[in-house]
Amino acid sequence: MTDQSAIRNPQSAIRFTPGQAITWRARQGFWLDDKPFFPVGTNYVASYVCTNYWEDWRPDEITADLDRIAALGLNALRIPIHWEYAEPAPGQFRPEMFARLGQFLSWAEARGLAVMPWFLIGVATQFYDVSWREKRSFFTEPMLGHAANHIRTFVERFKDRPNILCWDLCDEPEFYAQMPGGDPIPYNEEIFKHWVAQLYQAAKQADPIHAVMMGFGHLITNHYGMHPREMERILDMMGVTGYTHDGDMEALHSFRNTYFLPWYLRMNDTQGRGTFANEAPGWSTVIVSEESLGLHYRLVLHSMLAAESWGILPWVWNDFRPEIWEQSPLDTAVFEPGFGLCRVDGTIKPSGKELGAFARHVKEYPPREWPLAGPEACILIPAGYFSDVELHFRTMFVAFMVARQAGLRVRFVWEADWAEAAKDCKLLILPGCPSGLTIGSWQRIEAWVAGGGTLCCSQGFARLVYPGFNKLFGVTLQGSATAPGGIQWETAPKTPPELAPHAAFPPARIRMVVSAAGAEVWAASDTGEPLLLFHEFGAGRALLLAYSAEQSMATMESSKFATHPLHTVYRLAAARAGLTPPLQGSDPRLEVSTRVHASDPSEWLATLINHSMDSYEASVRAEGPIQIEQVVQSSGPGMCVENALRVQMKPAEVRIVRLKRG
Repeated sequence: MTDQSAIRNPQSAIRFTPGQAITWRARQGFWLDDKPFFPVGTNYVASYVCTNYWEDWRPDEITADLDRIAALGLNALRIPIHWEYAEPAPGQFRPEMFARLGQFLSWAEARGLAVMPWFLIGVATQFYDVSWREKRSFFTEPMLGHAANHIRTFVERFKDRPNILCWDLCDEPEFYAQMPGGDPIPYNEEIFKHWVAQLYQAAKQADPIHAVMMGFGHLITNHYGMHPREMERILDMMGVTGYTHDGDMEALHSFRNTYFLPWYLRMNDTQGRGTFANEAPGWSTVIVSEESLGLHYRLVLHSMLAAESWGILPWVWNDFRPEIWEQSPLDTAVFEPGFGLCRVDGTIKPSGKELGAFARHVKEYPPREWPLAGPEACILIPAGYFSDVELHFRTMFVAFMVARQAGLRVRFVWEADWAEAAKDCKLLILPGCPSGLTIGSWQRIEAWVAGGGTLCCSQGFARLVYPGFNKLFGVTLQGSATAPGGIQWETAPKTPPELAPHAAFPPARIRMVVSAAGAEVWAASDTGEPLLLFHEFGAGRALLLAYSAEQSMATMESSKFATHPLHTVYRLAAARAGLTPPLQGSDPRLEVSTRVHASDPSEWLATLINHSMDSYEASVRAEGPIQIEQVVQSSGPGMCVENALRVQMKPAEVRIVRLKRG
């Protein structure tokens, strides 16, 4: 039985025609011919088998699923191509696999659904190997050649289908390590890089038109030997296969958990090619309530859009049916049966309804017609990131959340790319990471600040500075001291009025002891030592927080983090850099995203995302007059008073308002 309240008229679906092709443009996403195409869809596996439905082929059930997917207003699918089933012996392909994939593509095309096949599997609920591999490495010959031939064979056969979205070389290749004879984690970076490059070339030689990517798992939060910067430089774009990291530690719809995937997207887009969510969001209603997952989807979908995702395909369409729960791996992976947007009886869960509503929104307000506006801050990723990936990723994650609280868009930059990124960067944030930069990098930053840049740095470890540190920050570094009880800042005579009057930071291993030597002291510790300092350096500015603030806040619970005033430091740094968001929210629990119509800059679209379960009144201020033109999505009215939009936000609310500037 289908939930009719969630159904859309499938007559609104895309009509594919022979000769069309979907392509990818850097930082512009997918295009169908000469028109932007924003995929909002789902990963698809059937509910009756885990997960090789090519072998257990049931056309009536599959087409019924595709009808429901199209009726929800979705326009894209990601599907697995099971390697051993398709190729039971090297170079020997099952004709029925080709026939069934062709049939599936035709069914999808008739329903206006683009299709993204992924090859070699890795994992699709369970691990998939090829028995004829005989425990040989996946990444070297002869298996490298077999994999390249497998991909080339499928791409050559189906490249002219008008509804191919792109080619996904492999899903979550880190799981190859768990198969017999698999290379150990972390992989050899050079061998793995060569493997990816060879597979990419095999696909592109067969089809130079469609984009080629790889569905990496959590390569930002784990040291797998798959360096994301190198992967970006090989592939046409990065896809995000991601699941909220702390979903089992606090509510799935909490402040921290609804910012994780937007952060993860930005960390996978350091080379300017763009990215999209090929397997995210997703979570199981076996271990959280449907209501919590629905709220998670609502907030994350719009926050990912604000983080420049050029498409979103969650995991997964169906729940698995109870009659197969005792089959491996479902009998031990107890959470796997409940990831579906759709229940076993065909009704749509709250998460699915949120996805359908989001699909309607991006169709009415296409992101290319309403591009994001607002200043961008660079956050530097140290070369030693993977030396302690847990501390580094949490520090970077905190810096991202704080920047978004300050109204800043974020561009992450690897240390190796700073010289190029510096050319168009006005604000650089150096979070309090456990590894330092090279002297050469510091010297390039110093020259950039002297030339007019603004640096915002927090650091508690004296051993991570460089010889010009005192000169750059206008201080005398005296050493370090422990801070086991945390630290609190108090205002000082030079404190800017916008700065929070006091802030308590959690315990950290160490803090920096400095005295002012030309810098203004903006805040002092509770023991009277300078803590936050501002220094004019050449034509630029340098702010120093002598404490690894972001690192210390990494495990702070969401309710405390959401209102912590560190964002006021970032906001002050942005103001000193001359960066002003077009719309500035008054409450740090509120994420504000501004889009400006491409052909009429007086038309604005404001998306207000309450990442908390609190109700509160907030104002969203512009530099000049604004008027409410249309309330696109809201649970209550708002009003414009003195260049500000005043709203009463409800828990986990997303409010979208069309504004007229001037």
